[in-house]
Amino acid sequence: MSYQVRCESCNKVLDVKREPYQGAMCMSCIDNNLDIVVMSAPKEIGFFDENSRWISPMSYLIQNLDGKNYLIHRELALDELCEYDDDQTFYYRSQKYLKELTNMPSKEAAEEIIKSWWNAFNELKNFENKRDGKNEQHSICVY
Repeated sequence: MSYQVRCESCNKVLDVKREPYQGAMCMSCIDNNLDIVVMSAPKEIGFFDENSRWISPMSYLIQNLDGKNYLIHRELALDELCEYDDDQTFYYRSQKYLKELTNMPSKEAAEEIIKSWWNAFNELKNFENKRDGKNEQHSICVY
Protein backbone atom coordinates (compact mmCIF):
# COMPACT_ATOMS: atom_id res chain seq x y z
CA MET A 1 0.00 0.00 0.00
CA SER A 2 1.22 3.53 -0.72
CA TYR A 3 0.39 6.73 1.07
CA GLN A 4 0.42 10.28 -0.25
CA VAL A 5 2.52 12.74 1.71
CA ARG A 6 0.66 16.05 1.74
CA CYS A 7 1.62 19.51 2.91
CA GLU A 8 -0.08 20.01 6.26
CA SER A 9 -0.70 23.66 5.41
CA CYS A 10 -1.98 23.72 1.79
CA ASN A 11 -2.65 19.98 1.25
CA LYS A 12 -0.45 19.78 -1.89
CA VAL A 13 0.78 16.24 -2.67
CA LEU A 14 4.54 16.16 -2.04
CA ASP A 15 5.52 12.50 -2.26
CA VAL A 16 4.32 8.91 -2.09
CA LYS A 17 5.61 6.66 0.70
CA ARG A 18 5.04 3.08 1.78
CA GLU A 19 4.30 4.18 5.34
CA PRO A 20 2.06 6.97 6.64
CA TYR A 21 3.97 10.23 7.05
CA GLN A 22 2.76 13.38 8.77
CA GLY A 23 4.25 16.80 9.39
CA ALA A 24 5.44 17.61 5.87
CA MET A 25 5.25 21.12 4.42
CA CYS A 26 5.85 22.30 0.87
CA MET A 27 8.56 24.88 0.17
CA SER A 28 6.14 27.73 -0.53
CA CYS A 29 4.43 27.20 2.84
CA ILE A 30 7.77 26.95 4.64
CA ASP A 31 9.00 30.14 2.97
CA ASN A 32 5.75 31.94 3.82
CA ASN A 33 5.64 30.80 7.45
CA LEU A 34 9.25 30.76 8.58
CA ASP A 35 12.10 33.18 8.90
CA ILE A 36 15.02 31.12 7.60
CA VAL A 37 18.66 31.99 6.87
CA VAL A 38 21.11 29.57 5.27
CA MET A 39 24.76 30.12 6.21
CA SER A 40 27.44 28.68 3.94
CA ALA A 41 31.07 28.56 5.02
CA PRO A 42 33.41 31.17 3.49
CA LYS A 43 35.47 29.71 0.66
CA GLU A 44 38.71 30.05 2.61
CA ILE A 45 37.54 27.60 5.30
CA GLY A 46 38.49 24.05 4.44
CA PHE A 47 41.38 21.90 3.31
CA PHE A 48 42.56 19.66 0.49
CA ASP A 49 42.21 15.93 1.06
CA GLU A 50 44.70 13.30 -0.08
CA ASN A 51 43.08 13.33 -3.55
CA SER A 52 43.49 17.14 -3.86
CA ARG A 53 39.75 17.74 -3.46
CA TRP A 54 38.70 20.82 -1.49
CA ILE A 55 36.75 19.79 1.61
CA SER A 56 34.69 22.46 3.31
CA PRO A 57 32.21 22.35 6.19
CA MET A 58 28.53 21.91 5.51
CA SER A 59 26.04 24.77 5.44
CA TYR A 60 23.74 25.50 8.35
CA LEU A 61 20.15 26.73 8.42
CA ILE A 62 18.98 29.13 11.13
CA GLN A 63 15.24 29.03 11.74
CA ASN A 64 13.67 31.90 13.68
CA LEU A 65 10.78 30.43 15.64
CA ASP A 66 9.58 33.43 17.62
CA GLY A 67 12.35 36.02 17.93
CA LYS A 68 13.67 34.33 21.09
CA ASN A 69 14.37 30.83 19.78
CA TYR A 70 16.63 30.24 16.79
CA LEU A 71 17.02 26.60 15.82
CA ILE A 72 20.19 25.54 14.01
CA HIS A 73 20.02 22.70 11.48
CA ARG A 74 22.98 21.23 9.52
CA GLU A 75 23.01 20.30 5.86
CA LEU A 76 23.77 16.63 5.35
CA ALA A 77 26.61 15.46 3.11
CA LEU A 78 25.83 12.91 0.39
CA ASP A 79 27.43 10.11 2.38
CA GLU A 80 25.23 10.95 5.41
CA LEU A 81 21.84 10.92 3.68
CA CYS A 82 20.97 7.35 4.68
CA GLU A 83 22.30 7.59 8.24
CA TYR A 84 19.30 9.42 9.71
CA ASP A 85 15.62 8.57 9.95
CA ASP A 86 13.05 10.76 8.22
CA ASP A 87 11.88 12.17 11.57
CA GLN A 88 15.42 13.49 12.18
CA THR A 89 15.70 15.33 8.85
CA PHE A 90 13.85 17.66 6.51
CA TYR A 91 14.33 19.19 3.06
CA TYR A 92 14.75 22.89 2.38
CA ARG A 93 15.31 24.05 -1.20
CA SER A 94 16.31 20.55 -2.34
CA GLN A 95 18.93 20.16 0.43
CA LYS A 96 18.47 17.69 3.26
CA TYR A 97 19.13 18.99 6.78
CA LEU A 98 19.60 17.34 10.15
CA LYS A 99 17.00 18.82 12.50
CA GLU A 100 17.62 20.96 15.54
CA LEU A 101 21.28 20.70 16.51
CA THR A 102 20.75 23.41 19.10
CA ASN A 103 18.52 26.33 20.05
CA MET A 104 20.03 29.81 20.47
CA PRO A 105 18.47 32.95 22.02
CA SER A 106 19.29 35.26 19.07
CA LYS A 107 20.23 35.20 15.41
CA GLU A 108 23.61 36.73 16.26
CA ALA A 109 24.30 33.98 18.82
CA ALA A 110 23.33 31.34 16.26
CA GLU A 111 25.65 32.88 13.66
CA GLU A 112 28.54 33.04 16.16
CA ILE A 113 28.23 29.39 17.17
CA ILE A 114 28.16 28.32 13.51
CA LYS A 115 31.31 30.36 12.84
CA SER A 116 32.96 28.72 15.84
CA TRP A 117 32.10 25.27 14.41
CA TRP A 118 33.68 26.25 11.10
CA ASN A 119 36.81 27.46 12.91
CA ALA A 120 36.94 24.17 14.83
CA PHE A 121 36.73 22.34 11.48
CA ASN A 122 39.91 24.10 10.35
CA GLU A 123 41.64 23.74 13.71
CA LEU A 124 41.03 19.99 13.71
CA LYS A 125 42.67 19.59 10.31
CA ASN A 126 45.64 21.73 11.45
CA PHE A 127 45.99 19.53 14.53
CA GLU A 128 45.90 16.36 12.42
CA ASN A 129 48.60 17.73 10.12
CA LYS A 130 50.87 18.60 13.07
CA ARG A 131 50.26 15.19 14.62
CA ASP A 132 51.09 13.46 11.32
CA GLY A 133 54.25 15.54 10.89
CA LYS A 134 52.98 17.52 7.91
CA ASN A 135 53.93 21.17 7.63
CA GLU A 136 51.00 22.16 5.43
CA GLN A 137 49.33 25.43 6.29
CA HIS A 138 45.55 25.68 6.07
CA SER A 139 43.61 28.86 6.42
CA ILE A 140 41.84 29.63 9.65
CA CYS A 141 39.06 32.13 9.48
CA VAL A 142 38.83 34.23 12.63
CA TYR A 143 35.69 36.32 13.12
